[in-house]
Amino acid sequence: MLWTVAIALAAMAMVNLATAHLSGIALLGARVIAGMGTGALSWIWIGLLARHPVPARLCAIFILIQSSTLVLLSSLFSAYLFELGGARAGYMMLAAINGMSLVAAALLPRRYPVAVAGIEPALPRGRGLAELASMSLFFAGIMALWVSVVPQTIHAGLGAGVGRSAISIGLAAQ
Repeated sequence: MLWTVAIALAAMAMVNLATAHLSGIALLGARVIAGMGTGALSWIWIGLLARHPVPARLCAIFILIQSSTLVLLSSLFSAYLFELGGARAGYMMLAAINGMSLVAAALLPRRYPVAVAGIEPALPRGRGLAELASMSLFFAGIMALWVSVVPQTIHAGLGAGVGRSAISIGLAAQ
């Protein structure tokens, strides 16, 4: 599990750095890879929830922390970071956050305990793999939208500020 998290975070950091300098189909490919990393992290999170004695409480704590962090980051990104360097700066900051998360990942256990006696943890197969792939594509789509919002609002004559505000409002609404 530790290696899965480390690989996912390292891949996401590299792809976020690359995204800052890509366009077209290469940009889409980079976002798909980032979505795959997010999907892998979500898979690990679901595995933790499945083993926790009070998963609802843990999930509520996670949602509170994640929502608060998203509101804070989206506000800071829109107010300062996007003004300084646009979407490129945002992706570079995401890469830095991925890198800092790599340090925290060292605190994770190497493996989760077995959830059901006699069944060893394994990679998902069949429907589980399809669900993991669909989560990855979903997250890739969200991140690809981030990249295109500001250029699209500029192209529509609305200005970059409208695009930055849309990103902040969208993240806060999540």
